[in-house]
Amino acid sequence: CEELPDYATAERAASVSMRSGVGVVDGGGSDAAGDADDVSPLLRVGGATVVPDGRDTAILATGDVDTGALAAVLRRLDAADVSVAAAGVAGDAFVVVVERRDGATAVRVVEDALTAVPTDGA
Repeated sequence: CEELPDYATAERAASVSMRSGVGVVDGGGSDAAGDADDVSPLLRVGGATVVPDGRDTAILATGDVDTGALAAVLRRLDAADVSVAAAGVAGDAFVVVVERRDGATAVRVVEDALTAVPTDGA
């Protein structure tokens, strides 16, 4: 019988910030926004875009983050009963969009989750 590796976590060095007043919009391809040169979306996946105009809050983490870190954050947000409207990771950053009233809680949860991201035990 093969033994499973010990459960291990590692701290991720990342800067976490909060941006209020974002929204998730559907549709409108890459040419839909006339001011696309002035304002970059925080996240775009398929036909959905996180834009800097809305009633939600974006939590942005930059640094030593990846899909594993985002997965750990999403699990912790779910456990804290914080609903996520959108989330994605690219390069050394991820963004999670939550309701405005959950913004401060989400920042604390993200910061805490990044102190103990599960590893493969290697």
